[in-house]
Amino acid sequence: QVSKQMSSYERNKKYAAAYRAKIERIDVFVPQGQKQIIKNHAAERGESMNEFINRAINAAMQREEN
Repeated sequence: QVSKQMSSYERNKKYAAAYRAKIERIDVFVPQGQKQIIKNHAAERGESMNEFINRAINAAMQREEN
């Protein structure tokens, strides 16, 4: 008898597809060595590099609107 339950692989695949549908990707180029500096800076604050970059962008846009 074939199980009607979705395998964990199928669930993960479905979740990943739904997540990708809600985001856009931006490639950012930095000087050699800068990526690790940014990554370390974010980690010191308990953030991922992505979280830090998004926060920095939002803060800059907020400052520039005022």
